[in-house]
Amino acid sequence: MKKYKIEKNTVQETLVIPLYGRWLCSQRYPHLFQNENAAELMERIDYEIGEAGIHVNTVRLYEKCALMPKPERLPNGYRVFTDLHVEQFKLARAALRVEVLHNGLRKQAVNIIKVSAAGNYEEAAVLTRRYIQQVDQERKNADYVAGQIEKMQKMTK
Repeated sequence: MKKYKIEKNTVQETLVIPLYGRWLCSQRYPHLFQNENAAELMERIDYEIGEAGIHVNTVRLYEKCALMPKPERLPNGYRVFTDLHVEQFKLARAALRVEVLHNGLRKQAVNIIKVSAAGNYEEAAVLTRRYIQQVDQERKNADYVAGQIEKMQKMTK
């Protein structure tokens, strides 16, 4: 299937916004809203930020909080995003997706994102490995608790 490239700062890009909204509603709330045409059209266009699923206000927030590298700007003020920006958006979304982060995990995730956004990928990799070790320990703790609960359930039967 041929993909149609949507160029930045064009009239076509402004038309993608409501299309993307309809597609996103169909994805998130299929029991309330379905738009098969939007899904079909989204598959036929090549538009990077839509693929990352990032709202413009989120982009501004990430930029303000140094969670992404500063994009270059055109003379008219529009940001110019690269593939690296899209990957950084995806990194930030994945790292912050967890509903509950404790024991400093959220701070660690934000630090990893900021270090990556600054281009220090080796340091970000080291920090990520430490983060994984702590998450693994949290998982072991949760598994222990689950085992204890199962043990107590058996004792009460």
